[in-house]
Amino acid sequence: MKSILDIVRALGDADVEFVLVGGVAVQLHGFVRATIDLDVALAMDDDNLARFIAVARRFGLEPVLPVLLDALANSAQIEQWRREKGMIAFALREPQAGGRVVDVIVRPEVPFGFLSMSFWRGALKLICLIERSKSRLSTIY
Repeated sequence: MKSILDIVRALGDADVEFVLVGGVAVQLHGFVRATIDLDVALAMDDDNLARFIAVARRFGLEPVLPVLLDALANSAQIEQWRREKGMIAFALREPQAGGRVVDVIVRPEVPFGFLSMSFWRGALKLICLIERSKSRLSTIY
């Protein structure tokens, strides 16, 4: 099982345009919140989705729905699910019991143009600090 840090780092290394949302984002802002998944909003263009899907495959992430991973890149299908089923997120998970879950917000209202890789490097440093703090706490107790 990969850590959230591993997944976020891989997304950054693959130049995936994304914004962390949900519990991890709350933690990065300094608030304590338990979370077991990673919620991301993606730029939903074809090239970005292809990069995201490649990372998801490398991590062995599979859709929770009984569909192929490539369905995430089918904008007509996503729109139909959103309209008819109220889909908010396309959930992916590692196949083993207790594996990581990644929720992709399918129609984000987030502008991606102002984000830069330097922002993500800063976010990764914060995640590293959180991971190190957890490691120190686990050795104390």
